[in-house]
Amino acid sequence: STQSTWACPCRSRTTAVTCPTGESCCEFSKYPELASYTATWPQMVGECYNPDIMQCCDTGHRFDPGRHQCCSVNGIQSLNVPCPCVQDSDCQGGQTVKKAFGAEGTQICCRQSSPPPFEAELFQVGSEVVVSKGQAQLRCSPYSNYPSGTGDYNSQRCLGQCMDNRFQICCNGVLCRKEYEKCCNSTCCNKFVGTCTDGFRPATPGNRHNYVELRIRYEVCTQIEQLDPIRAWWIFVLPTYLLAATVLGIAILIAVINRSSRRNYSFIERSMMTIAFLTIIFAFPCYFAPVYKYGVWVIFVSMVTVLTSVSRLSWLNILTVALQALTLLYLFDPFHGNNYFTFASLRVSPGGKHEESFPDPESAGLLPSVHKMFKSLDSVRVQAYCTKWYDYFMLDPQLHDFDRWHNKDVPTFGYCTRGWVTALLVFEGFVLMLTMFQFVLDLVALILRFREERSSEPIELEVRGADEVAPLPYY
Repeated sequence: STQSTWACPCRSRTTAVTCPTGESCCEFSKYPELASYTATWPQMVGECYNPDIMQCCDTGHRFDPGRHQCCSVNGIQSLNVPCPCVQDSDCQGGQTVKKAFGAEGTQICCRQSSPPPFEAELFQVGSEVVVSKGQAQLRCSPYSNYPSGTGDYNSQRCLGQCMDNRFQICCNGVLCRKEYEKCCNSTCCNKFVGTCTDGFRPATPGNRHNYVELRIRYEVCTQIEQLDPIRAWWIFVLPTYLLAATVLGIAILIAVINRSSRRNYSFIERSMMTIAFLTIIFAFPCYFAPVYKYGVWVIFVSMVTVLTSVSRLSWLNILTVALQALTLLYLFDPFHGNNYFTFASLRVSPGGKHEESFPDPESAGLLPSVHKMFKSLDSVRVQAYCTKWYDYFMLDPQLHDFDRWHNKDVPTFGYCTRGWVTALLVFEGFVLMLTMFQFVLDLVALILRFREERSSEPIELEVRGADEVAPLPYY
């Protein structure tokens, strides 16, 4: 029966052992140059198979093409394991009806090429290593499994494996998915979450004395230092938007000042404008840190202050004083221990399941929030506030030789380095001083403006008519 587990034996070349109706005889044909000898071998009896549901391998065995494949080198093996090979012709299959496993010409041999594997160095003449392609092919050939033509995949002395170039790419001997992976040296790197970059690898991890391959670059796949679109938006696009809005606001302020340049500004008004512009300059570096909200608010209040000094409106002066007072509370956060009056941007969970979280003292105010970005090496490695906020700027250990070359106590780069955090502390220290000075100037300007209004009392003018003259008598 065609559905039976065991196949009927057959041998059509020497004896008339035929197969049931509708079946053909699958005979041993692996070594055609030895056909006159193998035809009489008793162990080379063929198997009957139904060509509609089964296929014939050149080893004389039938196989189910839905579960197995016939490899040119080692015969029948699972479809889940690629066929061993040393050249593309080894990947065309050993079926008696010649056709590739997928489509014509899609099966090719994938081999390691850089550097060549040590197994390819077959013999040595003097100090010169001679690599013979012909000898390598003899090592990986159908004759390596003579006389049965069948062998285990793991025992084949082949330097490559077959691949289907419709959905696979060869990555220096490793098979990668063509649709969403790219090749990094010999690593399949997922293009959605990783990228290829140059890195330095230690010769022996954990050993600082081994000098082999010092400062040799390798292409390595990294997910930690991959700049995906979301990370790029927070790192580059958002600061660009905020800087563009700041420049546009300053341009509008300059235009308003130029239109009213015919007026004479008082010393207080000039001082208010000068301090406001200096505050803007020192505040915009906040755009390149997790504390960008402080920069947005401080720059907004500074622009309102410039408009106040130009317009001389009493109600706008009162609004500016109120905004400056709120800004001081926001920058210093004197009530950070209170759940209702704190301006802390983060909260700390005590760890209990039903315990209420409390304000984070390390985010209470501008300077503590900046300091939290690089408080200590332990905080950077364990708490990792800055690198977790950006999900970036942490050095990938796979890309750096921390044993022999790179400093292991420098774990970050970019916006999360100690140098940049130090510069931010300096800039925002000036912002705090200028904001306090600006608040005092706004108060003085408000007091002077009300004094001017109260001292300028209205002048009453009385218009009298001419003295009355007695009418002339009328005669």
